Amino acid sequence: MLATYGITDAQEIIYNPSYEQLFVDETKPDLKGFERGLVVIDERRYRDVNLRYDLYAQKVLIEYKGAEGSVFSLVSVSERLREFHLGGFEFVRRTLSAEPDRYYQLVSTDFFNTYVHWEKILLANNNSIYYSDHFSNPRLSYFLEMDGSVFPFHNRKSFAELFPEKWNREIRSLLRKQGLKFKNARAIEIVEAMTHIEELIQSLEEQ
Repeated sequence: MLATYGITDAQEIIYNPSYEQLFVDETKPDLKGFERGLVVIDERRYRDVNLRYDLYAQKVLIEYKGAEGSVFSLVSVSERLREFHLGGFEFVRRTLSAEPDRYYQLVSTDFFNTYVHWEKILLANNNSIYYSDHFSNPRLSYFLEMDGSVFPFHNRKSFAELFPEKWNREIRSLLRKQGLKFKNARAIEIVEAMTHIEELIQSLEEQ
């Protein structure tokens, strides 16, 4: 069956792995998928660090090279790692509204900040006889910080309504042209959309 997907060298198949097993596999030092990034730990910045952001565990994994070239994966302490940069995007740990302290992608403009929380959850898999669970697609939740206040939003309409009413139509029209759907947006799409919104607000204020 696995050969159908091009997998021909599997040594062991584990059905219905526990979270503990998934955690062990995720932190194996020879596992690929780390990217070069930056972390801020106890207010000290460390550049050119190999990182991976686990959306399910909500942990940042750091690749660490020990003596004689040995490689390890360290699970960061979230309370001490308050900021990291990965894939060209900035992530910060914040307590927003009634939500717990957690990581958000931060998109900053001169007029507002957008915070995007990314996560995956474990779902029951009712359509497979081999796996009882599977990870969801990334789930996103959004907050807008403006004039010292923080507001949640969920879609183009609720986002536009956070701005002066006279701007609502222009903002929604721009987001439609961008083709942005907040529910399943990609990180780069969010950055690009907020940049265009900033330019639009600037032009509207000058009118």
